[in-house]
This record gives sequence, C-alpha cells and structure tokens, in this order.
Amino acid sequence: MLLQVRQLRMRYGTTEVLSGVDFAMKPGELVAVVGPNGTGKSTLLAAISGEVPCAGGSILLQTQPVANYTPRELALRRTVLPQSTSLLFHFTAYEVVQLGLHCARDAGAAVDVPALVMAALEQVGVAHLRDRYVPTLSGGERQRVHLARCLVQMQASPRLGPKLLMLDEPTASLDPAHQHRVMEIARDFTRSGNAVIAVVHDLNLAASYADRLLVLNGGGVAYDGPVQSGLTAALLADVFRLDVDILAHPRTGRPVILQTGVL
Repeated sequence: MLLQVRQLRMRYGTTEVLSGVDFAMKPGELVAVVGPNGTGKSTLLAAISGEVPCAGGSILLQTQPVANYTPRELALRRTVLPQSTSLLFHFTAYEVVQLGLHCARDAGAAVDVPALVMAALEQVGVAHLRDRYVPTLSGGERQRVHLARCLVQMQASPRLGPKLLMLDEPTASLDPAHQHRVMEIARDFTRSGNAVIAVVHDLNLAASYADRLLVLNGGGVAYDGPVQSGLTAALLADVFRLDVDILAHPRTGRPVILQTGVL
C-alpha cells in the first residue's frame, strides 16, 4: 500500500472533527473525498500530508509513519495543492513552477529543469503565461500554475517509488473545460503508477473520474468503495439530504446525478 490511515482521530481544541477513520490507497488509484461542509475533508488531507498532527491513530506513507519523515523527505514523496494559495511576491509562473524542484536539487537529483518546468506548464495549459507575474493572474490561472508546481515536484525523484498527489477542491475556481482537464491530469498521474486523493464537491466530476469514493459524514467514513455502488440515491439522501435521480452515462456507463431538490 502507498497510504494507510488507521483509526485516525483529529481534534481542533475540544472539538473532534474526525474519529476512527480507516482507509488505504494503492498506486494507480484516484480516490475522491466527498461529504457535506464541515465533515473534515480538508482536515483529512492536512493530516495525511503531515501538516497537522493527529490526535490519535496513525498514517503510513510508503509503509513509514508520516510523522517520521523530515519536511524534505515528505516533499519528495507527496505534494499538496490547497484550495487557494496566496503569493505576495512577484514571481513569474515559470519561477513558481521551478520552486517544485527545490527539494530534488537538495537531494542531489539530476533533472532537466527547463524541460520539466515547460512540460508541466504546457500540461496544465498555461505555457503562454510563463513570464507573467503570478499575482496578476486570475484565480483559475494561479491554481493551474500551482498544479504544475506540484507535478514537477513529483516527477523529480523517480527512484523513491510511487508518489501521492493531494488535491483540495482543485476545480473550485475553474471553468467547466479546465475542471475536466485538471481531473484528466489527475487520472493520467495515477496511470503512471502514482496515486491521487482529491477533495471534490462536484459529485458528477467525482463520478466521472474517480476509481473510489471516500464519503465522510458525522466525523467518520460513511462509505469507502467503488463509485458505481457508492453513488446511490439512498446514500446521497442520507449524507447530503439531496433528492436525486441517478442515470448511467450513455457513453461511459458511469453514474450521472440529477439533483431534483433537497430533503
């Protein structure tokens, strides 16, 4: 297993946000984390990344406890795209993406920096913005620049085995075409033998691209398994209080959710 989460508990002050969360991920998987607001989705990613200490339980990345890694060692094995990133300095898009290679250079990796940076910028569709200062870009453009930074960070140390890409609402500031492009990039990343865990609010995007769903509700896991068997009218009514009809996509066969109201 690339990632193992065992009986995870997370607490902010006296409030327990997550309790008894168990799941694991293999290389090649794209797991979509869904659930109502305030159910601990971003907190789960913060715990897995090592950003926030656990109140209980354990998290193993490549069989080792996350807490045992140094920040540089973690940066070579996993990367995080947060919901939003504030950048006050006038770095160009190229310079921001190049920052993703900082730890690789410290580790003595031999990388073709210009080639990796430009390939990542082209992959996310912002190569034409390479010389623009990032604070002058739109929110969606900035998000794609930081996704490119995450991609080069994970490509720079192949000898360390499968990597984990963590996406926290990666499509929130994007138009529909770029939402699909980001999810396609995530899926392609898994096809290279890596894994992706993504917090997604759009249930139809999750249904279109994810291999598995992890549904959080009430501080725990309400469902963990295949998309087709997890996206049921009964589960969506129970977790999201939604009245839905679920159809099969005529081309892909994946679930399509038609929301008719709230319960």
